[in-house]
Amino acid sequence: MAMVFAFAIFNVFFYTVKIKKIIYWAIPLLIIAIIIPFYFIEDRNSSAYYYSFSARIFEMLIGSCLAGVGSKGLDKIPTHIRSFVGLICLAVIGYIAFSNQVISLYPNWYAVAICASAALLIYIGQEKNLVSKLLSFKPLVFIGVLSYSIYIWHWPVFAFVRNLGLKETALV
Repeated sequence: MAMVFAFAIFNVFFYTVKIKKIIYWAIPLLIIAIIIPFYFIEDRNSSAYYYSFSARIFEMLIGSCLAGVGSKGLDKIPTHIRSFVGLICLAVIGYIAFSNQVISLYPNWYAVAICASAALLIYIGQEKNLVSKLLSFKPLVFIGVLSYSIYIWHWPVFAFVRNLGLKETALV
């Protein structure tokens, strides 16, 4: 509950103070939100912790920082640098997507890397560059539009199947 309250205060503060002063508060809070689960929570491997707010707060803080920064300073970064950073972010996300043991002891450094890469992709994608053009490719956009709907619908289907007592099996 204290984490929820702290997050609410942070967001109110975040949107009422000028952006230059926000960075002095946002980055330390983000670092604390990343460090606490890694070093002070003992039972990180339980499903109860996986679905808890304290396991996810650093993801929300990254999103809050991104929303507060907006597109400030983006025009000062050359297009080739934005493209290079975007390709690195795509490579990180792709590598982690095909790695094993990503979920064990969540949150872990994989989660931090995924969230940071996604935030960087969103930030640099506001201006045209190679990665934004690549991700605007019609078949990828079509898959992206469908994927969220499938994601939203999969959970009730799995819950219903589990209530029936059926076991999930791998397709392999």
